[in-house]
Amino acid sequence: MALVLLDLNNPLFQETWFSLDRPETLAVIATLRKIRQLHWEQLYRDPGLRWESILSRSGLGNQRIYSLRITQRVRAVGYRDGQFLRLLSLLPDRDSAYA
Repeated sequence: MALVLLDLNNPLFQETWFSLDRPETLAVIATLRKIRQLHWEQLYRDPGLRWESILSRSGLGNQRIYSLRITQRVRAVGYRDGQFLRLLSLLPDRDSAYA
């Protein structure tokens, strides 16, 4: 079992992350550190992260898109690409992940 690798290079993800206030930014970092220590099966089952498929959206080539809780206020949208979790965006309004 391999650990989850993170891809944080999406400009939209970075733009939102860098605009968060300091406490929220630090909370995002803490969650990303946690994710890096997990295997994929652990990520899928972690009750705090709440990995959920977004049925109303898909990525390039109809790639399935997922939402996960990063902090109490922030959710992330991304997809699995091999061992990488490629994060596309951070959404401070958690309900906007499903819009």
